[in-house]
Amino acid sequence: MYGRMGKIIHVEFLLVTFSLLGLQEGCCQHAALDPFTPHIIGLDKDSAAQTLVVKWNLTSAILEDEFNITFEIQVGRTENRAVIQTSNVSVIHKTNETVFMWKWWSELPLECTDHSMRIRSFLNNTWSSWSPWKTVLGNKAKEKPQLYPIVKAFKIGSTAYICCIPSQGATVTEIKYRKTALPLININNKTKAIKMDNLKSSHCKGDFQDCKDSAGHRRLNSVYVFDPPEEPQNVNCETRDLWTVNCNLGMLLDKCENSFIQGYFPKKKCVSSFCGFDVIPGQLVYNITVTIALENKQADATGSLTMDITKKVFPVSPTILSKTSTPRSVNISWTLKGNFSSIRLICQIITNNLRSPMNYTFEGKSTGVYHGLIDGLHPYTLYNASVRCAAAQHFWKWSEWSSPIHFTTKPDWGPDLWRQISPVAEGQNIILLWKVACHMIFEVFFK
Repeated sequence: MYGRMGKIIHVEFLLVTFSLLGLQEGCCQHAALDPFTPHIIGLDKDSAAQTLVVKWNLTSAILEDEFNITFEIQVGRTENRAVIQTSNVSVIHKTNETVFMWKWWSELPLECTDHSMRIRSFLNNTWSSWSPWKTVLGNKAKEKPQLYPIVKAFKIGSTAYICCIPSQGATVTEIKYRKTALPLININNKTKAIKMDNLKSSHCKGDFQDCKDSAGHRRLNSVYVFDPPEEPQNVNCETRDLWTVNCNLGMLLDKCENSFIQGYFPKKKCVSSFCGFDVIPGQLVYNITVTIALENKQADATGSLTMDITKKVFPVSPTILSKTSTPRSVNISWTLKGNFSSIRLICQIITNNLRSPMNYTFEGKSTGVYHGLIDGLHPYTLYNASVRCAAAQHFWKWSEWSSPIHFTTKPDWGPDLWRQISPVAEGQNIILLWKVACHMIFEVFFK
């Protein structure tokens, strides 16, 4: 049984550097040393992560130079220390490095029973003696049964173990998952477990487990099974002014009320579907971390997103300040709220006589004023005009159109004009004639 359960193992080896206390005079070189027995200085458990971390050092001598050394680590389960895992870890022992650390993940919750470790070293083709076992205790029987893990989340398709510790003086008689009793696995003389393969998506309130013991006591618990995204590709972050960045995380929320989203932003953490952060002056690229978590704040799925804010610019609507018209053109001035000094802008002006907008490009400014000229208009005619803008190089979205401004082009003061000249006794008469809108002709006489 133990060998079968010990196959699902995640091994991580870390080398921790400590300062040596100093070399004792007369220490010999490693070529003349016998292998030495490791000394376990710590064995710590993280029940939430189901991991054990062991730390050890070398007890016989401190060596002056580098050499290769191999450690064999055994993991024992229950009070009998039945070996379920044996791992070899090879390292280069360096001067001033004598403390080592190894992390082991258990497929069985650590509360279910005792877990122990021991270590020996291999040097010069010889194994040292085993270190004494170091043990972290599992939970003992109480007045009511105990079911582990407590409110745990698993990924769809994974395998999980659940154990039950019966009440004092009793034995486990049944463990159910999704109302189905599964075969019991003996962990020790009291604790039993079940194995759940190829987990399916759970209900919103989780899938219940039910443990019964011979004393008639029961314990209910729940697990959550879902398929988290490997990367938060549906996170939508954008900036409207390059002063702040706003993110919509709602696409990652599942249909259940038992989950929420945490976003870890520069200098800020928020728990919401919508969140934002202030732009750091001079910084254009940001790393955003998004975590789906259960109500008990146990992290279940985390991903990161790298964002160049110049590629997600959605400007606010421009504000038209003024217009200056001639009979056949108009010059419009507007402002755009934001610090766009790091990008180029493209803006469009549309009037009611144009089939398509006119395009203008600008070097961005920090809340600056921009100008655009529209010509080809008719004299003394009523028009309206609106403006919108976007990033020119990395186009993302147009801003909304500005509120329209209404204007009338000036009259054309050059009417159709001609003259008639006729001789008179005193000289000449000159008659000036021009046409006006009412089609009347006026005559002006000069002598």
